[in-house]
Amino acid sequence: MLLDVQALQVGLRAPGGQIRPIVRAAGFTVGRGEALALVGESGSGKSLTALALVRLFGANGLDPRLVAAGRAWLRTRSGERVDLLSLGDAELLAIRGREIGLIAQDPMSALNPVMRVIDQIVEARQRHLDETAAQSAGQARRLLADAGFGDPDRVARCYPHQLSGGMRQRAMIAIALAAQPRLLIADEPTTALDAAVQWQVIDTLLRLRAQQGLSILFISHDLGVVSRIADRIAVMYGGQVVECGPAQEVLLRPAHPYTAALIDSLPRMTPEATLPRPIPDIPADPLNPPPGCAFHPRCAHARPGACTTQVPGPTDLYAGRMVRCHHPQGRPEERAHG
Repeated sequence: MLLDVQALQVGLRAPGGQIRPIVRAAGFTVGRGEALALVGESGSGKSLTALALVRLFGANGLDPRLVAAGRAWLRTRSGERVDLLSLGDAELLAIRGREIGLIAQDPMSALNPVMRVIDQIVEARQRHLDETAAQSAGQARRLLADAGFGDPDRVARCYPHQLSGGMRQRAMIAIALAAQPRLLIADEPTTALDAAVQWQVIDTLLRLRAQQGLSILFISHDLGVVSRIADRIAVMYGGQVVECGPAQEVLLRPAHPYTAALIDSLPRMTPEATLPRPIPDIPADPLNPPPGCAFHPRCAHARPGACTTQVPGPTDLYAGRMVRCHHPQGRPEERAHG
């Protein structure tokens, strides 16, 4: 197992010092060469989970009031098993880039606007790899070619503002892979792109994964994109992973009502397709979740009692399938009669 996240919690420190949880007891794994998709609506905790793994908040990051707890075990290329959440700053700097690459949601805010693309790749390689600047520059052009650029020399000389949105995203992929990490965290990498460019970026990630044996933690709210790239899916709602399992199992036989509602909200391009059904109401506020199951105010299957008063714990439906629901669908006996 390359990444093993256990009971991850991310909280917001209030002015009085009290910590209010946003991500609650999130857990998932990513195997070697595997792509796990973390999906859910905006505000479900997906991106915050990714930022916690690389500790990109705190004194010098996203919000100094954010704190993380739990365990996030990473198997490094040396074979050592390290907890990302307990590393010191110097140790973490050695991990970022070399062991874990990150593609941010908005490449324009992640890329340095006053540095050429090639210089940003060279900088990443020089920090982690033992090679000359000339060697790094040569490898930078190869990385840009691998990322799908037909003219890597021209792109290498460009500044970020001289590239289109799709080109900036592919440049961000090249920079994220500059030091040859084994785990790539892709945080909504296709959100701001049109459909044709989205698929170009996905094809690039799939090709690089096959060539390099990459493991990918792919964060998205787009189940259509996820179905193309993911081996397994973890569904987040209200700061919790509410369902996890093989991608096709989750998409074809959702066990949690929230997962089923996400799927029903998608448009379908078939003759017999029905209109998408939006999920009623608004997502739960992770800082002030409702009592019981966080999804129960929006759930058509919620019942008075446990759904409204008790937070559901994880249930293993069968091998490889987990759900947090008092009345899950998709148990083996239900599948047999489905």
